[in-house]
Amino acid sequence: MDSGQVLIVGAGIGGLTAALYLHQLGFVVQVYEQTVRTTGDGAGIQLSPNATRVLHQVGLASSLASISSKPSVIDIQHWRTGRRITNIRLASGVEADQSSFPYYHVHRGDLLACLTRAVVDASIPVHRGKRIDNVGVTETQAWISGPDTRENASLVVGADGIHSSVRRSLFDPDEPIFSGHVAWRGIISSKSITSKTLATRAVLWWGPKKHVVHYPVHNGQDINVVCVDRAPHWTNESWTELGDQKELAAAFGDWHDDIAQLIDRINPHFCFRWGLFNHAPLKHWSRGRVTLLGDACHPTLPYLAQGAAMAIEDSAALAQCLKQCGSVEKGLEAYERVRRKRAIRIQRISRRNGHIFHLTGTSAWARNWAAQHMGERILRNVHDYDVFASINRYFKD
Repeated sequence: MDSGQVLIVGAGIGGLTAALYLHQLGFVVQVYEQTVRTTGDGAGIQLSPNATRVLHQVGLASSLASISSKPSVIDIQHWRTGRRITNIRLASGVEADQSSFPYYHVHRGDLLACLTRAVVDASIPVHRGKRIDNVGVTETQAWISGPDTRENASLVVGADGIHSSVRRSLFDPDEPIFSGHVAWRGIISSKSITSKTLATRAVLWWGPKKHVVHYPVHNGQDINVVCVDRAPHWTNESWTELGDQKELAAAFGDWHDDIAQLIDRINPHFCFRWGLFNHAPLKHWSRGRVTLLGDACHPTLPYLAQGAAMAIEDSAALAQCLKQCGSVEKGLEAYERVRRKRAIRIQRISRRNGHIFHLTGTSAWARNWAAQHMGERILRNVHDYDVFASINRYFKD
């Protein structure tokens, strides 16, 4: 790529990973973030092998292991009886097989802190408290502007999430469609749970028109709980809106006692509820010397646990494509060609899972029977994806 600096808008998981990867490949990078400080708020994140492959490559293997829980399987259970329908074996880990990568459960705040430390250690500038309202391009450069910011660059990367100001500057307004589902989330202390088995396992509960998933985070000290229900309408696409814990308990009042115990332990002041929206795939991710990654260009419903993983994959692909190509424009064209089909496929599977998880009657019985015979094959094609191999194939062809 031609000389000059890269400006990244957004210091979330995708933005910081992109900064590390671009820096590792020799680019001059700066990050702009509207929040003043890194927050420890947020929910649990599942980092499957397709994501940890990238994070290991950028030098985070040991720090990731120190903040994560590593499940061997995720159990799928019946919503009322607790009967195990099947379990899905997850990654074996690099200790056992040098060609595989671990599957981690981690708290979002811990992962952001890990990435932030790595960025600081690499001396990559992160400008906090800097809101970016506008982005523009000329034939030879791109620029960003905000209340107290105006900077030019060879490339601007919008990693500023689902409400991306960079996307709004480039394209027509997005019109998300409410999925009919709302998600509740909370973090509870493992010590508050009487059953050690419940506190340490990763479990997905399938029920009629609803589901629950929970797994340990903070090295097993806490449990991340997400409950998904239906709602007739929703307007605000935000994952930090408070919900009523009593309403949550009532919605899952006829579920297994384990679910009742988990919901009862959620702090009412930290019980969040947010609507889940479908976003149509963007026709293009880039314009001139500006591009997007992660939720800024392909928001994904949480039924495949791939939202963070997609942003991490994007980061590696963007850096590698820019390195391989002689110009920003060619690099961005390659990046979009490598990534767009994969991102759309993950969006589609995630939407489909939202339907499958909530089946009722004989359809649910058929789903359970099929799951028992598929096992880990359900997720193999998603988790075995190698973004580096995909890039190599693109440039070889």
